[in-house]
Amino acid sequence: MTARQTVSVALATWNGAPYLEAQLASLAAQTRLPDELVIGDDMSTDATRAIIATFAQTAPFPVHLVTNDRNLGAAANFAATIRRCTGAVIFTCDQDDLWEPHKIASMLAFLAERPDCLLAVHDAALVDEAGQALGHTLADQIRGIGADPASGLMHGCCMALDARLAALFDPATPMRSHDSWIVVAADVLGARAYLDEPLIRHRRHAGNASSSYMGRTSRTGRVRAWILRGRLALAESPARSLATTVATRESVAAAIRAHRAALAEALPPGAIDQALVALNAALATDRARLAIHTASGPARLTRLAAAARAGCYRGATGPITFARDLAFALLPRRA
Repeated sequence: MTARQTVSVALATWNGAPYLEAQLASLAAQTRLPDELVIGDDMSTDATRAIIATFAQTAPFPVHLVTNDRNLGAAANFAATIRRCTGAVIFTCDQDDLWEPHKIASMLAFLAERPDCLLAVHDAALVDEAGQALGHTLADQIRGIGADPASGLMHGCCMALDARLAALFDPATPMRSHDSWIVVAADVLGARAYLDEPLIRHRRHAGNASSSYMGRTSRTGRVRAWILRGRLALAESPARSLATTVATRESVAAAIRAHRAALAEALPPGAIDQALVALNAALATDRARLAIHTASGPARLTRLAAAARAGCYRGATGPITFARDLAFALLPRRA
């Protein structure tokens, strides 16, 4: 990949009027301008589309706006917007952040040094609704719980995608989160890399669509993060969570097979076959665990034992996962 690849910015909007003008201005202030801005508006009822129309009149690059004929939700709107992009590198963009002027240039240089990288992710400084720095970044939050930002930072607003990887969004696939879905694909292909530099100011306000310990306005330590994660885990039954995971891995595997030829141009020999083997192995574990939580009565414990014998609880997190499955297997089944 060379530094002069064509660049698309994929921006998904929905009632983003309070912060959209500032975000658009930060795109126009890039030292390396995008070749196009592709916007998918999810039936906004505020001044969002009027702000875009005004910006398009003087923007230093073409602006293409499509208004959805029904509300798609954030994930599907982003996926549809990405599919309309024509650039060789696609930057996904939230409506309420602020890009540093050198973001595009820095990410293109980063990708140029890594020909096997199809998904680059960078750090983000957290700011309040007025744009004032909160004194920490997404990576700081991840390190604060003892984890590695290189694997833990998955925010779409921090991503640049090679078009060959972005093609996996075609055809449309139901997904809970467009960014975590494409990370599954990039990780299993060995094609993700992390730039430890905050290239955007990630605005935190009452209307944020995403919520996690990483985006908290105050620093989050390990105890607080585990509490938040525990609440999220308890809010959804293991059966539903595992069903989502299975559907994600199945759709990622299908997308990789469908776009195998294009991916093979960018990846080392054997990478795709290794990825599909890894996905199949993970699916076998997920399906074995899902069978526990969809069973009734004593069959749950029988299937738990079978999953343990099959090696589903190996690895560092295996004991915790086993304990969680056992606890839910002993409790009345949840929908």
